[in-house]
Amino acid sequence: MPILYDIVFIFFSIFYLPVMLLKGKMHKGILKRFYLKRDIDFGACPIWVHAVSVGEVKIAALIIRALRKKTGRKIILSTITLSGNNLARKILGTEAEVIYAPVDISFIVNRFIKIIKPFLFIIIETELWPNMISALKKNNVPVVLLNGRISPPSFYGYNKVKFITRGILSKMSLFCMQTGQDSDKIIALGANPANVKVTGNMKFDAGDYAHLEASRAVLNLHNNERLWIAASTHDNEEEIVLRVYKRLSVRFPDLRLFIAPRHIERVEAIEKIIESCGLEASRFSADNFKEMPRSVIILDTIGQLSSIYKFAYVVFVGGSLVKKGGQNIIEPAYFQKPIVFGRYMFNFTHIASLYLKNNAAIEVADEGGLEEALCKILYDADYAKNIGIRAKRLISENQGATERNLNLISQLMRP
Repeated sequence: MPILYDIVFIFFSIFYLPVMLLKGKMHKGILKRFYLKRDIDFGACPIWVHAVSVGEVKIAALIIRALRKKTGRKIILSTITLSGNNLARKILGTEAEVIYAPVDISFIVNRFIKIIKPFLFIIIETELWPNMISALKKNNVPVVLLNGRISPPSFYGYNKVKFITRGILSKMSLFCMQTGQDSDKIIALGANPANVKVTGNMKFDAGDYAHLEASRAVLNLHNNERLWIAASTHDNEEEIVLRVYKRLSVRFPDLRLFIAPRHIERVEAIEKIIESCGLEASRFSADNFKEMPRSVIILDTIGQLSSIYKFAYVVFVGGSLVKKGGQNIIEPAYFQKPIVFGRYMFNFTHIASLYLKNNAAIEVADEGGLEEALCKILYDADYAKNIGIRAKRLISENQGATERNLNLISQLMRP
């Protein structure tokens, strides 16, 4: 089976390379997924944490700091994306040894494990790599799924190859799932029910941004201007946002637009979209927006959006008006901002439902709904303020998952 899987994986990778080139996802770090140098000091029996990209890295940072304090062991953090790797190095510094995860080919995975010699392997959210998990099992390394979630599309995909999924899950020691629904799904896919626990969502624990520094002057915002942040936008969403902005700016001349795309390699394409709409575009890193007071600002750096949220008047969270599954809404909620998102929040079903149930966010179906929701928020300051207050309150009411997960991991680590 490993040989057959290796062949399929290699052929898939070869055919996927042109897609990566077209999407601008090729970078030097990819080569590091094929070979790990022996001269890196990984310490004795470290804990290896795996986080795919930016969102998972923020969750990983929570458990890494908790484990360092609890165990004193060295922590290895592996990522797949360039943005995730860069953010990990920025926010963790010397708290973890940051590497790129190996491609899931048996002899490559075996080399990484042989060099690192992990004591424990932790997967953030849901990344099921057959060769990696099988090799760790052979080396008697416990595998933990942390902050686990199974979206409807993921469940459908894993269920289609359940004969493979069941074998992978049987080799894992602990599943810390976000919700009861996630727990039911992972059990249905083949996880041992005795190893599955519902511990909550660690994203609620990640909301401590008091230390972040920024000022309105950084954005060149005047006191009377209100900022609309369109966060984590995807292809075909910026056009919707810009059309709505053009119409709203007629009624609300004090409104400024700040676009933070999900993938910063799309910045150049977004600039062209903005200009095609008859608007000026400026990049946050270039600082040239200070000479263009009415320009649409594009965030083209990693790790700064959190500090900018506090200057927003309203936040639209993208990946939700197109079928991408949405993005995390907890960061803007921390700053008590009214949050708007589309109907495609299937990667964040529980959080979206929780916020809607408590009138702490607004869901819209389309472009017209987005404009209507923003109009109401911009017209009614008390309405906007109360949505934000409820959004912040839900964070404190749902914290504690990190501590619960740490306790379960500690039990697993006992001899």
